[in-house]
Amino acid sequence: MHNNINKQLLLAFLIVFTSTILFAQRDLTLYNMSNLSQSMSVNPSFRPKTNVYITLPLPMQTVGFTNSGFGAADLFSADQKSIISDDQFFKGMKSINYLQFQTRNELFGFGFRKKKNYFTFGVANILSAEFDYTPDFLQLFLQGNGGSLSGRRASFDGLGIHVTDYIEYAIGFNREVSEKLVVGGKIKLLSGVVNVSTSNSTLGFSTGVNGTSIGFDGSAFIRSSNLGAVLDTTKQTKFPVSSLYNFSNLGLALDLGITYKLTEKISLSASVIDLGYITWKNDVRNYELKKFDYTFNGVDASKVLTDTANVMRTVTDTLKKTFKSEQSNTAYSTSLSTRFYISGNYHLNKFFSAGVLWYSQIVRNQYRPALVISASANVKSWLTATVNYGMYANSYSNVGFGLSLRGGPLQLFVITDNILAPFNLGGTRAASLSAGMNFVFGKGKDRVKKSKDEPTKSSEKSESKSSETPKSEETPSAPATPLTPAPTEPAK
Repeated sequence: MHNNINKQLLLAFLIVFTSTILFAQRDLTLYNMSNLSQSMSVNPSFRPKTNVYITLPLPMQTVGFTNSGFGAADLFSADQKSIISDDQFFKGMKSINYLQFQTRNELFGFGFRKKKNYFTFGVANILSAEFDYTPDFLQLFLQGNGGSLSGRRASFDGLGIHVTDYIEYAIGFNREVSEKLVVGGKIKLLSGVVNVSTSNSTLGFSTGVNGTSIGFDGSAFIRSSNLGAVLDTTKQTKFPVSSLYNFSNLGLALDLGITYKLTEKISLSASVIDLGYITWKNDVRNYELKKFDYTFNGVDASKVLTDTANVMRTVTDTLKKTFKSEQSNTAYSTSLSTRFYISGNYHLNKFFSAGVLWYSQIVRNQYRPALVISASANVKSWLTATVNYGMYANSYSNVGFGLSLRGGPLQLFVITDNILAPFNLGGTRAASLSAGMNFVFGKGKDRVKKSKDEPTKSSEKSESKSSETPKSEETPSAPATPLTPAPTEPAK
């Protein structure tokens, strides 16, 4: 009976953990597709090879999933018939692991080139949901409170839920300072829609050695905004649609980027993305669970049968005294998950390049790095393709791929950070998928300076003109000095 319950719980657990496993978001592949206007979301110094671009509703849909702790296949033994029972598996996990789901939907945007400057404006909806868990929490869920958990405290310290949804209104600008240097920035006004976040979570669960007692201890603080409208199944609380644009939950963020051409072959770039915060004021509901320590030693079965009401009342009163909470409506602020990109590229020629990208992200004082090695091909402004190998989320089997095609004013693209994910669902910890289209017009002037031994089109034309003499015209020469008849001497 116990095994059947465990299997059913595990099945539900795996469905949640793998139902969206085809997706995750870090924009690691997008960083090497600078011909797309969307690449300016990871480095505002990038500029498309077009004079004007326009994005309409549903142009770019990015959805993502990451589980840093394990892949679904890791939960089973080698014969795939039983749940893993090796404690080393749980000890090999980090103290705090995360299950993350993200989406980014561009609603509208445009940009245009003005001489050495590029101006942009965009609106996007961004959603991030994360569940932080500990190895002991996963072990208790999969194996119950026996085994190595018996007789000790299972630590859930750091356990938490973090959900944020907001609308981003971004104004961007970059400038070509010189043939080698481009700098850019973006100011983003944020209108918070929904938030729920856990902080100061110190929770524990303990089982007595003989199994007759169960203990609970800890404290936690949960903050939320507009969550009541989301959870209200009676629909008596209307969702505040005005939160999409009225900035009642006001936020501000900044992006900075730089691109520098070190030599004719080597280019460097770096950016800081989402350096900012949101202040939540609308429909705020904060819950603080005061510090508690409670041990349940069971009840006398004979008393339950003879005086059930009194026993239940005693248990209820004890729980009320032990678990105390406070509610408030005080406004609060949450910081965005700031991202950092540092990249170097070697250009083999004007079509092919290879690069290295170092990515890092700070999430609630947690440092999450990634390293990507890539190769890219650019054929003028109509084709860009890139492939990369990435190491991140405690995973070393990530192969990214990106492709963009342009035909006339229509530009289509598809990007993923792990193209192998559909073929390895059980072992995949992170993946991504982005797809969309842009309307682009004109061809921007290429910033890359031609090498000395590579003639330009204008020089080729001038050379060809100088080497050919039109039949109907002669090469002009200096006008001849008019001849005057020599004076004749008078006849003698």
